[in-house]
Formats: sequence, C-alpha cells, structure tokens
Amino acid sequence: MISPLKASSPAIDKSRVAASPKGAQPQSGGGGMASRRKSFDDADLDRLREVVISDALTRMGLYWKVDPDFLPEKNSSTQRLYVSVGSRVVELLVTDMKWYDARAEKGGGGGIDLAMYLLNLDFVHAVKALIKGVSGERRP
Repeated sequence: MISPLKASSPAIDKSRVAASPKGAQPQSGGGGMASRRKSFDDADLDRLREVVISDALTRMGLYWKVDPDFLPEKNSSTQRLYVSVGSRVVELLVTDMKWYDARAEKGGGGGIDLAMYLLNLDFVHAVKALIKGVSGERRP
C-alpha cells in the first residue's frame, strides 16, 4: 500500500536537484553555505567602490588611453577611454564613477562592476582582482 504524502513534506523534483550552476561545488557536512562563506572587509569594499575608473583599469592590468579629441556633450567631466581587453578594444565613456561601453551599449558604476563586465568575472573574483592589482601586492 502506498502512503500519501504529508502536507508538510513537499515532493522533490529530482530534475531541479541535479541541475546546479556551472562551477558550483557540492556542500559537505551540515554547515551549509553559511559556514563556507568568506566575506570581504567592509572597509576594503568601500575603498574599492571609491576607486577612480582609470585606477581600476590599471589595477586590472589593462592598457587604456584617454581620447584627447573627445568633446563631451552633456557633462564636461566625461572622458572617452579606449581599453584593450584581450584582442578587442572597448570604448568607455566615463563620468565620475559611472562608465558606459558605447559600442555594446552597456554601463554601470564603480570599479567592481567594471571588472565584472570587462573581465567576465563574478563579484568575488572581481574584488580579488582589484585588491591584488597587477603586481600582486594588496592595495585596496
């Protein structure tokens, strides 16, 4: 005889359990995600959020240059930067902490967001890349 499911124990969809995000590692032990999670120091994150975009590009080890002939239309502090990322060149419009990829028509704010976009990194790896910088020394 088959016993009916209790209302408090939902059925498990095995197709969803087997599908995990790319690169996800199985959890071991009873600690779960909270015990394995390592966070960054809030002061480091605050400093990284305030890093000037050109400094963030340098920390990422990317070659970039300012377009001296660019004339901004809306904000006089806007600059056009050409950034070499691998075999491509990205045209960024930068105003204060905000950036916009003019060719891809995508934008964001801050160095962490820019590292995630240009280097195709997740948040954790973008922060690590900016903290480490080019030389490998810790420079938040």
